[in-house]
Amino acid sequence: MDLERSGLTKAQKQRADIAREYFKNRKEQAKIVKEKICDRHLRLKQSMESMNLSEQERSEELEKFTRDETRLLRLMRRRMKLSDFEMLKTIGRGAFGEVRLVKYKQTGKVFAMKIMLKEVLMNKDQ
Repeated sequence: MDLERSGLTKAQKQRADIAREYFKNRKEQAKIVKEKICDRHLRLKQSMESMNLSEQERSEELEKFTRDETRLLRLMRRRMKLSDFEMLKTIGRGAFGEVRLVKYKQTGKVFAMKIMLKEVLMNKDQ
């Protein structure tokens, strides 16, 4: 369908395509996560069968597994904030922002973070 017949501008069509791709990727990622959880659950059940646990011990293990998986999913959904990182050093500055060396407070891993101001991007039509 061409743009004239659809009533959409080129920019609107681009935004719609970006949104479509985003949700497609998000759905695929959710499917992968679910498959991994099911795989871990199956492995846990197999290992419990080989250990000859009592029913109470099995239910305790399954509850622990559920708690751990819930905590993991909650962490995965959490959005990162600037306050989650410790700023170490500014690496460079450019037209759209700056790049800093940061350390993630929870794990201690070091990353390069590009910090851009949305207002500057909008003003430059990017």
